[in-house]
Amino acid sequence: MGEVCTGEYKKEFLERYKILFKDLDSFLKANEKETTCIRVNTLKISKDELRKRLEERGIILEEIDYGFKILKSDFSISSCPEHLFGYFYIQGEAEMNIVPFFDLEDLVIDMCAAPGGKTTQISELMKNKGVVLAFDVDRIEALKNNIQRLGVENCIVFKKDSTKLDIKAKNILLDAPCTGSGVIRKDPTRKYSRSMKDIYFCQDLQKKLLEAG
Repeated sequence: MGEVCTGEYKKEFLERYKILFKDLDSFLKANEKETTCIRVNTLKISKDELRKRLEERGIILEEIDYGFKILKSDFSISSCPEHLFGYFYIQGEAEMNIVPFFDLEDLVIDMCAAPGGKTTQISELMKNKGVVLAFDVDRIEALKNNIQRLGVENCIVFKKDSTKLDIKAKNILLDAPCTGSGVIRKDPTRKYSRSMKDIYFCQDLQKKLLEAG
């Protein structure tokens, strides 16, 4: 087994990963540090214009479908004016490729919306038309702040447990709470800060959310 796992992961999780993944070393290496990606917010700026502005600041970019990878920056990308102006959202490349699969219509429900990455992308692709209903019980202020920063105007936020959802829609997005095994690259503490008890709790909650949706 590669050096990447030595003393980093809980034993119970390593045993579980051995069962789940045939090539464990490749899985562990994939969990090492991730390149920062940003999604262009076309409600406020075009992709070409954002590229021009960031490159003028000396940032080296690589284009991806809905934004850019940040290959080199001499400062935190979250501190630049373009981020504060809401011209982009810091988001993993895989995450920004989910919403475009939706056949977006007049009403979309996001059952676990905070902090708002996918919620704001829905509004962006709907061009601020129709209605997006965003539900969550946590991080509501972060959700509201991102909605405001990115210029979203068609979203209604509910601080409500969506396992008790009483509204129906053709398009429902559910990015259910989980233990964060898929974001170890962003938060290495997930290697040792979660337990099997957390997995079972999330499993039960995810089932309730799916049934409600």
